[in-house]
Amino acid sequence: MTGTSDADIRARMSAWTWRAFERFAQRRGIGGFDVARAELWARVFGDASRPIPDIVYWFHATRVLPNTDFAEGLLPLPSAVPRLIDSLEKIGLRPASATARGFHGDAHTEKMQHRGSWGPFGHLVKDAAFSPVQNHFFRAPEAVVDLGFDLDAFRTATVPCMVKFRATEPRDDVGELALYYAYLASWGKPADWDCSTTWGGEGQAVPREDIVKVEFLELDDSLFE
Repeated sequence: MTGTSDADIRARMSAWTWRAFERFAQRRGIGGFDVARAELWARVFGDASRPIPDIVYWFHATRVLPNTDFAEGLLPLPSAVPRLIDSLEKIGLRPASATARGFHGDAHTEKMQHRGSWGPFGHLVKDAAFSPVQNHFFRAPEAVVDLGFDLDAFRTATVPCMVKFRATEPRDDVGELALYYAYLASWGKPADWDCSTTWGGEGQAVPREDIVKVEFLELDDSLFE
């Protein structure tokens, strides 16, 4: 999309060592890594503008009952909650009473009132979902926590899951982050939340036909404590 060959991209990334990148970022204080990512783009692509892809693929991290097929797609919170409660009640799990939910109950009420909290959501970089900053989604969806389900029982009955889906909303920020992800990989550095960004559905479902892959994961639950 930039007209630069793969070989040139690799050569230009290798010309700026990871240690030099880190020093560059640290010397610029707060927000230094944002400045460094922009500098990396300039070193690799010059003054080329950030491309806007026609399609971007995103990763939704969650925890579900085994063999969940997402036949209705990825649903926003108001549509997902009744289905969640129904599916868990069928296996003997029930939400706590409203008075027993405390802070989490208040949080759920507030989320239900604001479309920006409805999702569904996705990460640009799959690896970022495994970061300690984000991996709580594999422990339980926020609605399960907010509604006061027994988390130990929920985790026993469910499995971590990653859903890959596509979206066509224009994004001018993903090109620079994709380059940074490739740069980290070229220097053997793990990807983390700072090389990713998020997509939010603002209350619109991701239709089933836009789901590319559903992956049930075998993960050590102790990672999410």
